[in-house]
Amino acid sequence: MFRAIRTLIELSLFTAMLGARTGWESTAPAAETVVVFDLPTSVACRDITPEGFAQANPDRRVFEARLEISTRIAGEEAPIEELAFEFISPDGRWAVYDYFPRTTVEAEFAEPICVTKTHENARSRGASLGVAVPTPIGGVTPGLNGQIGNKDVVTETAKRIAPKKAVLVSGTLDEGQGVFFEWKPSTQHPWAGTRVHVVHFVAPATWQADWGQLICRTKLADYGIFRKSHDDRESIRTIALHRQGSRLGAQAAAQLSAAQSKYLRAIAPQGESGERAAKPFLGIRWKRAEVDGLTSEGWHDRMLKAQQSLSTLSGSGNVPLLSRRQ
Repeated sequence: MFRAIRTLIELSLFTAMLGARTGWESTAPAAETVVVFDLPTSVACRDITPEGFAQANPDRRVFEARLEISTRIAGEEAPIEELAFEFISPDGRWAVYDYFPRTTVEAEFAEPICVTKTHENARSRGASLGVAVPTPIGGVTPGLNGQIGNKDVVTETAKRIAPKKAVLVSGTLDEGQGVFFEWKPSTQHPWAGTRVHVVHFVAPATWQADWGQLICRTKLADYGIFRKSHDDRESIRTIALHRQGSRLGAQAAAQLSAAQSKYLRAIAPQGESGERAAKPFLGIRWKRAEVDGLTSEGWHDRMLKAQQSLSTLSGSGNVPLLSRRQ
């Protein structure tokens, strides 16, 4: 009997280990987590220069850029650990003055946590007096007893602040020439949706247009059998910035947006039928695609020329920029 029990235990352990390695308990494979961003390609920036700043810096202005980034999730959301966005000026032609939203923390509980403690003290006093009296059926002892009891109950209630964790961490980069936003898991807000990031930057008073780089990163957790690893994915886009009301700036920004859009279409993987594929797979043939008569190299050259046009409208060669908020 003991030998049979031992055999049964060994068989159960072997089955559990086999299931852990092969995943037999899940009849369907887990869907891959795919995060898709919808990013702006051109942003109109309005002049929001405070009066005090204009008086102290007559040759500079403060502009506001609103970056609306939409996120769509395909597959499971559980592996997502962080969505990070960086917006920088690669050539340092504009400097960050302010940004929103700032670092944010939240708690899982809406109200403070109440902790109640109860203390109980009991006191008792007693006395007894008796005299033995003989009787025909035995001795009887009449007595007098006295008992005094008292109980004290003390209840203490304290409120503690609910623990909080960061759901957004934001700050500046590259000595104030960029800003980052790192979104963490939250019980109150889903991963999918639209997030608005506001950047106030300083540029010369003659500023008409420029561009910046928007870097989107996704950190995914990969839970293996023996350890936890991370899969970081990154995408980079060039964002055209132009002064609100500037015709030249808007035209230059539109040229960069169009060139970048067609460049991205040209470098997308294509199958034998010429249809765009979501991702490369076995059997796909990579072709040199053409979009509106130009290859990816041709549209990349158009992007560089559009960036140069925007740089000439930045006016950064005339006035040194602030490296930090003043």
